Amino acid sequence: MLCLNAQDLDQSGSQQVRGAARKLGVAAPSVHRLVKALETERGMVLIDRSASPLRPTPDASTYVERARQLLVELQGLDASLRDRVWRQAAPSRSLLTAWRCNSCCPLC
Repeated sequence: MLCLNAQDLDQSGSQQVRGAARKLGVAAPSVHRLVKALETERGMVLIDRSASPLRPTPDASTYVERARQLLVELQGLDASLRDRVWRQAAPSRSLLTAWRCNSCCPLC
């Protein structure tokens, strides 16, 4: 499976491969290879190569929009899990702080 992140998806609106490559900090041939590999992996054409400038196909637009939605959901999941872990650990942190503050140790 290919790895695309939010930055890659943001470049899907770039009209020129060279411009997208520059924004991503990679060479244009790398972008071409990535798109071609993704097309092969997904079994669909993602770029209308007959258009000038190149344009995403309707399938590509749908794919990118859904991928963006999934990334937002994943970021929300990560945030909620971090909050949950923090809340579960909070009582032990409070006890440790209370213990330290009520003792005569030099760290208090």
